[in-house]
Amino acid sequence: MSAIDDAVLAELARAREEMLDFLAAAVRLPSVTGEEGVAAPLFHDWFEANGFEAETKPVPAALRDRYPAMAHEQNLERRPNVFGWWRGEGAGGATDGGAPLVLNGHIDVVPANEPERWRHDPWGGVRADGRVWGRGSADMKGGIVAAMFAVRALRDAGARLARDVQVQCVMAEETGGLGTLAALESEPRPAAAIVLEPTDCVVAPACGGIVQFTISVEGVAAHTAVSWAGVSAMEKLWHVYTALREAVRERNERISHPLFDALPAKAPFGIGTFSAGEWRSTIPAQAEMSGRVGVMPGESIAEVRMLIEQIVARACEDDEWLREHPARVEWIHEGFPAWETPGDDPLVRAFDDGFRAVAGAGGLGAVTYGSDAGHFARAGVPTLLFGPGRIYEAHMHDEHVEERQMEQAARVVALSLLRYEGA
Repeated sequence: MSAIDDAVLAELARAREEMLDFLAAAVRLPSVTGEEGVAAPLFHDWFEANGFEAETKPVPAALRDRYPAMAHEQNLERRPNVFGWWRGEGAGGATDGGAPLVLNGHIDVVPANEPERWRHDPWGGVRADGRVWGRGSADMKGGIVAAMFAVRALRDAGARLARDVQVQCVMAEETGGLGTLAALESEPRPAAAIVLEPTDCVVAPACGGIVQFTISVEGVAAHTAVSWAGVSAMEKLWHVYTALREAVRERNERISHPLFDALPAKAPFGIGTFSAGEWRSTIPAQAEMSGRVGVMPGESIAEVRMLIEQIVARACEDDEWLREHPARVEWIHEGFPAWETPGDDPLVRAFDDGFRAVAGAGGLGAVTYGSDAGHFARAGVPTLLFGPGRIYEAHMHDEHVEERQMEQAARVVALSLLRYEGA
């Protein structure tokens, strides 16, 4: 390591408790999607108090209205994006005019259902057992906070980057990414984007996309005492489900990608909701399920949608009732595209080198969940995912992030930014 590496790591070591306490304070603010304004001032004030340029920008309703799938996003005036800038030394010889490096994370979180089942108060920001506990600790305030302290450590250690660095704290990722879509319009086009989702501190230059769907079928209601007089929509939907599950399992066995092959499923399939019927003594006349299926790099959302429609159509052809009353497939939103940043891109090389400097070995991999990274990648911005915490804890009871991973993530981000531009 160089002298500047050592100085940066020393700054981070000194700030360890401050960083973890700040994350705990952020978790205590219940910024459930739709209420991001609860947490926005905390991040704005931190940037301002620590000598960064701080900006709070509401998302324009006119932007939302351009995306039919975003029509549900309301009360935008109280759900702003927050940006923090560390200004670099200038464009230097960069052919892109010195475009900024972006560190992006979302401040909205999902609800903390069934708080009585949590080990600690989901909004308590409790530090215990080497972890910070609570909703949003892993997904993904932990990643944002690690990046904020990494950038401050770079500045305080005397590092000099040619480019500006912008930390983006955005709204509405959990409902499709309107905040990042707004940032792509309101902010300078990035040279590269690091999205700070929980990757278990794996450097992920590739991500599976997702398509989300609702499949519904109709049957014929009847009293359960004469069940033969009806047609159970639940049973017909289950027939479609089993066909879809088996086809997706076979698909996962066929496809291959070096960054995905170690995962239990490369293009995961899952059903989140399944509902049927209105009364326990009535054969259900309607049933529906909603879920997702993964998209691999190199595949389009349209291709995977067509695949699902074909599987559902074949399942209907196998059933006498469904041939005459086929299942309906609806698409919940436009989906998240799969993407991959090449291994020789300067961003990937910098994070691979930064990770090796911290951990002593490489840490490249891939993830299978949709995120705002897809919006950057679709815009042609070199992108990777990296952050503390595990997706297994996200959206779950007892969400938490390990304090050691917060430290590791901050060190990797700081040293990687140095390697992207040099000190």
